[in-house]
Amino acid sequence: MDIIEGHENETKTLEICAELLHKEPELAGLYISTVNCLPVCRALQGAGRAGKVRVVATDLFTEVVPYFRNRTISASIYQRPYRQGQLAVRLLVDHFIAGAELPTVRYLNPAIVMRSNLKLFREVARSRPDRENETLGGA
Repeated sequence: MDIIEGHENETKTLEICAELLHKEPELAGLYISTVNCLPVCRALQGAGRAGKVRVVATDLFTEVVPYFRNRTISASIYQRPYRQGQLAVRLLVDHFIAGAELPTVRYLNPAIVMRSNLKLFREVARSRPDRENETLGGA
């Protein structure tokens, strides 16, 4: 199949995805490589295929939580944005204060978000104050 691009335009993404779902009744899975997964989820629901087509998304934000819970999204590759920012600031502080060399490359392992571990991430915990200290997203 071709790569489908919505160019961060929600209306266009919804239309393209709805057309794809109509043309490909045997479609078994989708990978959404941008944060713009909400129109894809809406297209799946509109076509009655939510939960039938496996969706792997990128990142995690409050608006996608219901799509995890209703099984529209199976998993997401979480890039740990809080940790990325925290690490960048630490590297700069160490460089300017202690004279530490800045590394040319720094890798962070992404986390995989699924329904089973959803409650452990800061984006979900933020909406549930009783879970605030149980986050992996900023650990």
